[in-house]
Amino acid sequence: MADGLVQAVATAALAVLGDNRGWLRLLLTATFVGVGFIVTTTSGLSDAEQGMANGVATMSQQVGITMGTPVVGAVVTAHAGTSADRNVILDGISTAVLLDAALVLPAALFLRPRPPV
Repeated sequence: MADGLVQAVATAALAVLGDNRGWLRLLLTATFVGVGFIVTTTSGLSDAEQGMANGVATMSQQVGITMGTPVVGAVVTAHAGTSADRNVILDGISTAVLLDAALVLPAALFLRPRPPV
């Protein structure tokens, strides 16, 4: 479950990005922390379980990207419409990123490890 929380926090941090280079540090930090979710996914597992856990985490990330990109794009488009105003577009992107982070949390709760038999 910690892996999903790490991913959700890293994603939510991106909602406050602005439109100038000053926000690059936050972008790089959030991206770096987001990559750390693989580490939290596999920590504490036996050597025999490491490969499977890494594979499931990577697959879930790829499915999330494949399904999430059109959803995020649709949210931004619905919010900004045909506006060319930079602030309206950024607000739509922030809304979409927060939605993305909110969708990670239920997945984190659903994909928690089973207790040993």
